[in-house]
Amino acid sequence: YSMLKGSIDEKDEHPIDVHYKKLKCIIESIDKNAEEFKRIEQYMINTHTSTHNTYTLKLKELFKIIREGEDDRFRKWEKIENHQLLWHGSRTTNFAGILSQGLRIAPPEAPMVS
Repeated sequence: YSMLKGSIDEKDEHPIDVHYKKLKCIIESIDKNAEEFKRIEQYMINTHTSTHNTYTLKLKELFKIIREGEDDRFRKWEKIENHQLLWHGSRTTNFAGILSQGLRIAPPEAPMVS
């Protein structure tokens, strides 16, 4: 709710721009011809397990998220070579919180998703 509350400074800005600023991150669209897009697409294809054979996946859009202060926090790990891409599925209603506060461990009272 606090993210949706307006302030006096926001009168001249479009409401959608105001909401995006409150996420405190930059969201960039990745071009479908970019190496990064192709790498993520291939990773998605390669990790789609054979037990999930009732559907196929197609990467339609890819966005790069640059969270405020996150580059600085992760820079100390950049020389470590064993990086791995991980997937995180979440409900759409959780995205604003994840983008603005980062991915956090769910409290015990949070509903489990199967």
